[in-house]
Amino acid sequence: MRLIVAACLSLCASWSAWALPFSDVYFFGDSLTDTGNVTTVYAGVPKPPGAPPVIPGPPYDPEGRASNGLLYADVLAAGLGHSATAFERGGTNFAYGGARTRYQLFGPPFLGLIDQVAQYRALPGPADPDALYVLWGGSNNLQDIFLGRTTDPLGQPIPGIGGTLTDLGGLLNSLADEGARTLLVPNVPNLGRVPRVREIGGPPAQAAATSLVQSFNAGLGNVLDEFELLHPEIRLIRFDAFGALEDIVANASSHGLVNLTDRCYTGDDLGFTGGGTVCAQPDSYLFWDGIHPTAVTHRLLGEAMLRAALVPEPQTWLLMAGGLVLLTGLRRARMARR
Repeated sequence: MRLIVAACLSLCASWSAWALPFSDVYFFGDSLTDTGNVTTVYAGVPKPPGAPPVIPGPPYDPEGRASNGLLYADVLAAGLGHSATAFERGGTNFAYGGARTRYQLFGPPFLGLIDQVAQYRALPGPADPDALYVLWGGSNNLQDIFLGRTTDPLGQPIPGIGGTLTDLGGLLNSLADEGARTLLVPNVPNLGRVPRVREIGGPPAQAAATSLVQSFNAGLGNVLDEFELLHPEIRLIRFDAFGALEDIVANASSHGLVNLTDRCYTGDDLGFTGGGTVCAQPDSYLFWDGIHPTAVTHRLLGEAMLRAALVPEPQTWLLMAGGLVLLTGLRRARMARR
């Protein structure tokens, strides 16, 4: 009987750890992840006459998301029992729209990924080892490379693919050094699908953008391999955002998606100066504007990311399986004695 109780306790503990795996969720990234940091900081910045808003306004999400509703970060955090509230509003989301690894498109006081992680590390105490840390960057760096940008807003050279990968590897090491023990790292989705690229150069530009992303993602895989070798104590969750978006496209009809190529909102998606029109059925579009997904696409990406985050570690599976085998064996033994 004591063995049965012990097995039950072990099994129940394993399931409990799986059901509530993370004490909190921390985010670092760009406009795919920012739930209001740029908007909040911008409100306190002196603005010269005629300056563009540089923040999402109507018809974008009213809280400052670069979409028409919730982002993948909201979906992922909610699925784990937490929120993706912007850090500047008291939350744990440090992402800034327009962020590259080393800078943000409009410069200080907005933060690139390196400064986001530095901002987090400046908080009192070590990292929460029971929290999930999501680091998603690289898309804007690749956009700069694709568009031929050579310097950042302060006149410094922008990093190429190699420099961007080095930056991301350094950020992972920084979080690990701070005490983070579970990291979720998505790769870059297929930028060849975004409307802005198609508008710039049609199929040749789309093919070039896709090839650029594939080269980057291969390099990111090598960075993550090296990180795992250096940090066997870290649980690294790799999320294939490229594959996830392609899967959404391949199964578009089952998600109610009809338009996979055009913008729903045709206005300014860089300076956010307004204008343009909004499509009649945003939920049937893959993309909200020239580069950002709709809330529906974000929801699908967030749900896929949540599934990846909830997969138990191998030792947890083994413990649960062992408990089930033990319970089955003990039950059969008891029945045989009757």
